Amino acid sequence: MQRGSDALAPFEADKSILPASDHPLDTVGLYCPVPIIKTNARIRAMREGQVLEVISDDRVILLDMPAWCRSTGNEFLGYREDAGEIHLFVRKQAKKALPSGHEKER
Repeated sequence: MQRGSDALAPFEADKSILPASDHPLDTVGLYCPVPIIKTNARIRAMREGQVLEVISDDRVILLDMPAWCRSTGNEFLGYREDAGEIHLFVRKQAKKALPSGHEKER
């Protein structure tokens, strides 16, 4: 985490440590909350363990994406910037099982 006014914004990751993406999602030109809505829809269609690369030019996504990942249980892997575009990487996590005795009724 960064210090100061951007304490919640993630550090830009070294390109060599970011994984290859299984699915790219271009949200350039779209602004909050549309990139997160599209991310949610795409992640739902993916298999667990796959990596989604979201491409955006909305800097707010640097706060929104890590927060969305925390709230949904998906893993925010980091981001890199390239020619004015932000490439964010998210790994879909397995759905957590409900504790015993808390099964959903059908």
